[in-house]
Amino acid sequence: MTDRGLFFASRGSKGLHFHGAPAYDEQALLNEEARIIHFSHDGKHLAYATNDKLKVIETQQLKQVFEADCIRIIGLAFSPNGTYLSCLEQYFSPKDGGQPKKNLSLWNISKHGERMTDFVQKKQTNWQLQWAKDESTYSRIVTNEVHFYSSSDFKLISAKIRLEKVETFALSPGPSPFHVACYVPGSRGQPSLVRLFRSPVSEPDAPPVASKSFFKADRVEMKWSQTGTGLLVLTITDVDKTGSSYYGEQGLHYVDIKGHSAVVQTSKKGPIHAAEWSPNSREFCAVYGTMPAKATLFNSKCESVLEFGTGSWNQCYFNSFGNILLLAGFGNLRGTVDVWGLDGTKFKQAGRLQAPDSTLLHWAPDGEHFLTATTAPRLRTANGFKVWHYSGTLKKDCLYPEGQELWDVAWKPWPPGHEGPKNISFQNASAANAASMAPQPYRPPGARNRPLQPFSLHDDEDDVKKPSTTSSIPGAPVGLSEVSKSALKNKKKKEAKKAKKAVEGQLATDETSSPADEKASNTLPPEQEKKVKNLKKKLEDIRKLKADQAEGKVLEKNQLDKIAREAELLSELKSLSM
Repeated sequence: MTDRGLFFASRGSKGLHFHGAPAYDEQALLNEEARIIHFSHDGKHLAYATNDKLKVIETQQLKQVFEADCIRIIGLAFSPNGTYLSCLEQYFSPKDGGQPKKNLSLWNISKHGERMTDFVQKKQTNWQLQWAKDESTYSRIVTNEVHFYSSSDFKLISAKIRLEKVETFALSPGPSPFHVACYVPGSRGQPSLVRLFRSPVSEPDAPPVASKSFFKADRVEMKWSQTGTGLLVLTITDVDKTGSSYYGEQGLHYVDIKGHSAVVQTSKKGPIHAAEWSPNSREFCAVYGTMPAKATLFNSKCESVLEFGTGSWNQCYFNSFGNILLLAGFGNLRGTVDVWGLDGTKFKQAGRLQAPDSTLLHWAPDGEHFLTATTAPRLRTANGFKVWHYSGTLKKDCLYPEGQELWDVAWKPWPPGHEGPKNISFQNASAANAASMAPQPYRPPGARNRPLQPFSLHDDEDDVKKPSTTSSIPGAPVGLSEVSKSALKNKKKKEAKKAKKAVEGQLATDETSSPADEKASNTLPPEQEKKVKNLKKKLEDIRKLKADQAEGKVLEKNQLDKIAREAELLSELKSLSM
């Protein structure tokens, strides 16, 4: 269970720091703010940006390799072998009709920062230069085309794919020959398309090796398997027309380089929260459905291999070897992390831990440790990070002082072949998780890591209002309550029914219009009358939600938001009816 050799960087309001195992104490590298940090895939170099400089250091001795003048850097990315670094600066529109500055640059790290080429990049999305695994070719997207360049001549276009309205693309990470997935959004009743091309392409209009079409998609996320043979396509719509989800509608599709395609069939209705490939490229995990969500492991034929059950999950994370899977619930969920380990050929639950208010989770390169962090600007209070072992052992808990912010953390990768996977100890995991799996009371971020103060909802009431512990029933034992438990239960039921009737009565009074109002509404213009009907329908929905709330039912966030708009809707209805 050693974590020696592990190392990560953190950046925040107090600068850039390094943290090394086993103590993970911080070592200051930069006292000024770093805008962005990025490790090379082999861990040999770290690139970071200040307000006006691009800097690259060698991570073993922490010596600077080179620096360059760059303004407002918003993106950094290394090539697969760490030979080249692409840098995106903020785009500024030229003044007086001049030529725009080339804000996307490519640097050769092996030649101490030689600038190889540069481009004008207006959009901040899909800006990364995508490389073949052997770094022989790189590619970028432009209007209606995907261009390919050879590393022997960085400025000469060696091949291109022409596809009208292509919006995004993804280059496969596997060995040559590699493939390119291109997404074209649908329009005017035509479906959206994802097409796979074999590269290098012989001509711009070469036919695809596979294609998949679908209608419900405003945007997509495309994820290749590590071998570059299979592609997952997560389709996303901004609005769910059925009204069942506040966050739009999602679908999951599979396409491979042999021309096969399929829709991933899920066994529970609801959104698809996450989908990730296993590093073995033979299986993938999907988290889907209304809460509590369901998680399933699928094979490359989109067949269910293993059901993980249900839980408060919206994320899934495989370690670098694929023998441990984390199912977690972050964002508006409590922060439960369930640990599943590979026991032989099947996954088995190894434990559970709690990481509330986490905004990110990253696996360490050893496949045994991971860190969770609370970062700004997502959350500006109780920032900090925690380093965990998969067994649930907390190795480091660093809470930042009030007023200090943590923005990002990143593990230093290990070079390929550094160390293989280790056997999972389910016995140790069970012992370490015994305490963390027990339900704990919720504590707000500002009250964590502090002594628990006794608190009662009735602390502000006068002592005379508190019930006496002395019985007033003659001859009854001291301490006997005047009201039995069953009587209290019946009393609560009656009060709930009374509250429900009061809500319904009040809403009925508010929404019932007088004959004069009805007469006025009949004389309204058709467009205005349509708005009135729409408002009344929304108020009727709110009335039903309030009735459910009075019965003690738990409402979802979007339902509570509807109730909060009642006064606004009533005011709008009144103004339209005048």
